[in-house]
Amino acid sequence: MLTKYGLEGGLLYAFSAELRDQLQSKGHAKISLDLMPDIQTDQLGQRLSKPKGRNSLSNHLRKSGIAPVKSALVRDCCTNLDKDDMNAWAQALKSCPVLLTDMRPMDEAISTAGGVPFDELNEDFSLKSYPNIFCSGEMIDWDAPTGGYLLTACLSMGFHLGHAILARHDG
Repeated sequence: MLTKYGLEGGLLYAFSAELRDQLQSKGHAKISLDLMPDIQTDQLGQRLSKPKGRNSLSNHLRKSGIAPVKSALVRDCCTNLDKDDMNAWAQALKSCPVLLTDMRPMDEAISTAGGVPFDELNEDFSLKSYPNIFCSGEMIDWDAPTGGYLLTACLSMGFHLGHAILARHDG
């Protein structure tokens, strides 16, 4: 999804750990988007190569089935693209190079990642350095898709933790 702030959505969430690592190590991350997944590159090139007549490039692209937001993204990401080379436009639409330079600030985040690393936890999810303190769910450094998975994992961990705590007091 393209927003006024940049890109977001499920596809980026799925790669968020890798993107975050690249941003931290390199200061940027590069991705490539197929903006026309339902058509092959050669077919798209043929469609775009039809005479545009008096149409502007924007109108020609729109009449060829390219949404204005897609052509705007290509123009922004492919600054050296020849406006008359429709095969180059087809390639750019099929593999649009996007440079990611940052993430939104923490106070605007929909979700975050990070927390206590697994190697600092005992098998019962207590901290190795403070064994009477337990961690569960998003306190732990793990990524999962949004949409109920985190809640399910938190509830499952809570169930496990409850049994671990009871076992300590029963023993």
